[in-house]
Amino acid sequence: MAKPLINGFEYSFADIQVKIGAAEIYGITELNYDIEQAKENIYGAGENPVSRGRGTKQFTASMTLLGSEIEILRRLGGGDLTNLAAFDLQVSYTPPDVTKLTTHILQNCEFTQSPAGGATGDTSLPQTINFVWAGFTQI
Repeated sequence: MAKPLINGFEYSFADIQVKIGAAEIYGITELNYDIEQAKENIYGAGENPVSRGRGTKQFTASMTLLGSEIEILRRLGGGDLTNLAAFDLQVSYTPPDVTKLTTHILQNCEFTQSPAGGATGDTSLPQTINFVWAGFTQI
């Protein structure tokens, strides 16, 4: 168990900066990304595994953007986010103590949907957009 206030901070959503290519995205309210790999125990003689097999990796992600950000991107894709060329997504965790800067780069991202919508009483029109990616770098 961690001792309290060892380093004095924990990353928060307020600490991230997100860029698509070179353009910073300000209207992002949520970001999730995951690498998942199938792994299976291989059995031989006896009841315990003798090795482990690995399958392919799946790279999935989603982000929630405000409607104004989505419309900017939609224009770049000719009205459809799925038409956008593959892009790199850069996520920088920049806490007040800049010596602990961490950046994740999700490579070859492409949107898999182009959502729109809203409801009576909405004061903003955020949408969650799923996307795939293939490659990860941490700097």
